[in-house]
Amino acid sequence: MSKFNFRNGSEKLTAWQVVTESLRGVKMLLRLSTIKVVTDCVLNAIRAVSPLVVLFLSSLIISELSGGRDLSRIGLYVSLAVGFGFLTSVASHILWYIQSSKADPSEFWERHSMMWDLHHSEMDFQYTENAEVAALKADAYAKNNAGGVGLMRLHGHFTSFLGQFIGLVGAAVILSGMFFVPQGDSFVTSHLALILLIAASVAFSAVVNTALIKRQNRLVQLLFGDIAKYNTLRGYYENNYIQTPGGGMDVRIFGLARPILEAIKKSQSWFMGKWSKAECQTNGITEAVGAVFMAFAFLLIGLRALEGMYDIGEVTRFVGGITAFYWAMTGLIASFAQLRENAPYLGLPFDYMDLPREKNTGTTKTPATDIEIKFENVSFKYPGTENFVLKNLNIIFKQGERLAVVGMNGSGKTTMIKLLCRLYEPTEGKITLNGKNINEYKDYLSAFAVVIQDFCLMGPSLGQNLAANVNYDPKAATDALEKTGFGERLATLEHGLDTMLFKYYDKNGINISGGEAQKIALARAIYKNAPFVILDEPTAALDPIAEFEIYSKFNDLIGEKTAIFISHRLSSCKFCHRIAVFHQGEIIQHGTHDTLLTDPNGKYHEMWHAQAQYYE
Repeated sequence: MSKFNFRNGSEKLTAWQVVTESLRGVKMLLRLSTIKVVTDCVLNAIRAVSPLVVLFLSSLIISELSGGRDLSRIGLYVSLAVGFGFLTSVASHILWYIQSSKADPSEFWERHSMMWDLHHSEMDFQYTENAEVAALKADAYAKNNAGGVGLMRLHGHFTSFLGQFIGLVGAAVILSGMFFVPQGDSFVTSHLALILLIAASVAFSAVVNTALIKRQNRLVQLLFGDIAKYNTLRGYYENNYIQTPGGGMDVRIFGLARPILEAIKKSQSWFMGKWSKAECQTNGITEAVGAVFMAFAFLLIGLRALEGMYDIGEVTRFVGGITAFYWAMTGLIASFAQLRENAPYLGLPFDYMDLPREKNTGTTKTPATDIEIKFENVSFKYPGTENFVLKNLNIIFKQGERLAVVGMNGSGKTTMIKLLCRLYEPTEGKITLNGKNINEYKDYLSAFAVVIQDFCLMGPSLGQNLAANVNYDPKAATDALEKTGFGERLATLEHGLDTMLFKYYDKNGINISGGEAQKIALARAIYKNAPFVILDEPTAALDPIAEFEIYSKFNDLIGEKTAIFISHRLSSCKFCHRIAVFHQGEIIQHGTHDTLLTDPNGKYHEMWHAQAQYYE
């Protein structure tokens, strides 16, 4: 049964829920870039208001030219029109400059991606290993990037809605002048005819445009669903697989490029054809409905003008006003319909961002020395599962000693380290540091330097990799690299510690071998200078003899630190003070190498003699 109740975008929302979800999304967009959201809103407002102001002033000029012909009035109206046009043009260019320098669209998207990455790095570790959470993130990314729905799409819909609303209000202000003119005796010259025309156009347009937008969006989402898998494949192929040396070899040896690219090309051609057809149908019907409304509106205004209600300037103003009103209203309805269709998909990023961040740390300072950590009757099962992967674990980690944790794959060794590093909380029992629960300590992880099997080196410089920071101590970094045997290679690097790893960001970067990467990862653990050092099978890809040599050398390097060596092989067992043998989530044997070998029926005896040729 699923532990979470994540949304998937298929939920039906009320109009109020659409508003609340969209407003929450706007707040999130403002956190990404207030400048981008605000400037886009202002630009849309200017675009909506400018033609209406020009229309109003132009109608006054026409009325004056056809009537009193007062040159002072004409000059005033012309000056206002030119001045307003100049000011709006200047304001628009200033806003565009601000956007280009401080709120570029590409940067806006980059901040959106960084928001996801930051939350992923800060949220509780258990969620990073959860398949449902991973699926939620992948679904949200696919629908936002390939499907065109979600948080980033909200930005366009919201700013468009705001601009259409301002345009509608402005057009309504212009049209309000039609009601200030005394009405005549006929139906055509009565205000009731005008009210009925506007009401009918609003109702009819609302029904037709909402249905059209809904139909188009549903069709497009179905099309996006079909093409999303190809876009995901292309993204992986272009950004990940093809970038690796191994991937480049496979592409050439097995001829993988052509079939993948052909599949993507065909799917995109088919998709664009379907999408264009749907968009043309929607736009065609909208234009047809608009033409019918315009015909009735122009007929009404024309007949009222023949009755003497309007002069030529007012005819110009009201024709332009009613045209602007209709299209602003149509646009407003379409924008809200887009917001309504988009709102359910906002649930995906909201659900992801609502996942709890790192657990609160305590207030006690974590000591740098004299540390003793104890597992007391600790049992653990992963969230959402029923089976315990660790059962009734009791073990002590003492300052300065070496502990080998051995056992077959899947016996619970790495899970124990996750608990030790407080990435998970025990299901039962407790873990203490010097008698206090580890939850009571702040900066608890500062006590550990861990090198895992699937360690990851970053693309920045060698020194920054060691420090996991932009700034680093060159002397300490050099010393750590020399201790792990990377000193000779370092001496050959023209830029030394400033050499970029890999060539993704710098053509002068270096590609390193697997063995060199392991030396750098080990040097990173030495550089941190933490009291606890944990090696969780970082040398699993090496042969047993090479692993033994690295473990032996590393044991000499770390001095008086506490060290835990984890492996399904027995490379570290001879020089460790104690050995804990894991099997099916339990410690079944515990003692020194010599002691454990005396039990011919024990698991350790069996494992040692299966691997003894490598270590004797």
